[in-house]
Amino acid sequence: MAGVVVVAGCGRPEPVEPVEPAAKPVAVVEVALAGAPQSQAGLKLVDDQGLANGLIALAAQTNLTAGVPAQLVAGFFDSLAAGESLVTDGNGRVAVAQLRPQHWVIARAAEQLWVVPAHAVRDWKLRLDESNAGGQRVAALVRERDAVRVALTDAAQQAFKAGRFAQARSLAELLGDAGLVDAINRDAAAALVAQGQAAFDRSDFATARQLAEQAEALVPAQTAAVALWQKTVEEQGGELRVFRGHTATVWCVAASADGKHIASGGADRSVKIWDAETGREVRTLTGHSATVTGVTFSPDSKWLASGSLDGTVRLWDAESGELKRATASRGNQLTGLTFSPDGKWLVGGTDENLVRLWEVPALRPDKSLTGHGWKVTSVAISPDGRRIITGSEDDTARLWDTATGETLFVLRHGFTDVTAVAFDSTGQIGVTGSKDRLVKTWDVNTGREIHSFSSHNGIVRAVAVAQGGQHVLSVGEDGVLKVWTIATSREARAYPAHTGTATSLALLPKGRLAVTAGEDSLVKLWQLPRVTWPAGAIDRVR
Repeated sequence: MAGVVVVAGCGRPEPVEPVEPAAKPVAVVEVALAGAPQSQAGLKLVDDQGLANGLIALAAQTNLTAGVPAQLVAGFFDSLAAGESLVTDGNGRVAVAQLRPQHWVIARAAEQLWVVPAHAVRDWKLRLDESNAGGQRVAALVRERDAVRVALTDAAQQAFKAGRFAQARSLAELLGDAGLVDAINRDAAAALVAQGQAAFDRSDFATARQLAEQAEALVPAQTAAVALWQKTVEEQGGELRVFRGHTATVWCVAASADGKHIASGGADRSVKIWDAETGREVRTLTGHSATVTGVTFSPDSKWLASGSLDGTVRLWDAESGELKRATASRGNQLTGLTFSPDGKWLVGGTDENLVRLWEVPALRPDKSLTGHGWKVTSVAISPDGRRIITGSEDDTARLWDTATGETLFVLRHGFTDVTAVAFDSTGQIGVTGSKDRLVKTWDVNTGREIHSFSSHNGIVRAVAVAQGGQHVLSVGEDGVLKVWTIATSREARAYPAHTGTATSLALLPKGRLAVTAGEDSLVKLWQLPRVTWPAGAIDRVR
């Protein structure tokens, strides 16, 4: 281990006549490096102002509360103006003409730094090792020396007035001046908000949001920063909240009709209910013996239904979490689940090529829709309840008449699985997503394809139509939440949403918020961009 030893010894009393310092040294400094050449050591005597100047310059590069970072030791040491040139001889010794109380002994070996006040020398000896490495102790040391404190305080004030907030804050924090730090942060936050507003005015919403977040990090709950953040998110859209609690892939999400709660289910076999406003987990519902693949709230938010690969459907009291009914497993796997608009029945897809309907709350089987030639992957019901759309691994989607159970149209995607389906808020447009990465819109009155979007870098897992009616939302195996403009078939927004596959997507009732789930075991709440909002939408969540 490298070490530096300073040995100071008294010479004869000072004669009346001046004596050259080199001829009559009052201290001898010995530099000793165990197992390393002497040339790797450096030693300087620096006065209070010299040390302050070095720290002032360094404060422009880094926060100094934890000391001088190892990677900046060499530059800091080289920047110090030494009170005396100290060059060791072949034995690692150097004569020092003066060692006064205002001096600091500063030594460097590789990335190790020692900053020690001269008065710390005892019995003319000072050993510098890991116990007094000044690189880590510099903050505590400089607060002990009034002259250094005064110089740093003056520099902090000057930097503050000049708008060099990072340097000013670093110096104020080094001094432990909480009042000055607070004043700097307030002014810095105001400057960031001003810059953010300028970015917003030129429609650079990403930069505006970033600056607003930086301002609020400096001064939490600052009104101007919060307002700017809200404006940028409303324009651009973006992540609002993360719901953490699942321990495996989350396969399905749903929002209650009143917008207060979000439900999710996944490979950990649990169903979770969340408070949409706070992100707090309200309760966990257990009982399924396999992955939960579908969750849905009744239109009055009274019931929560869940479906699973264990072949059962379960009906829960959404308020208390009490299990009210459960179907017996018929050996088939449920692959999707949704309530009818009147709340009187449930519809779900199965891996036995069927679409099943159950009466609520008894969960009595109502009817089965036949026609798909392979596993049903996804289901949706039109807002008026008159039509059902389903996707299947038989390379088609089907539109069904709810009352008769008859197929109205077969929507052919080509030679690829249809993995996601949805209706728009009018029930006149159907949307499908597929294994070949495409999203398509369909006229449900004619079965005609309207638009096709070249979509994700991977399978499309869920789709929805924003309530403004002009945009389609989708998520897929690339983990991205995308917003598409229907009229142009172009991507309007893309948000990196999940690590790995984004599995599910649901809209909150008032049309400005969406929720997604993913392979990363997370559920996320999103603000949709302003261009997607329905007229008169007013919900706002922060």
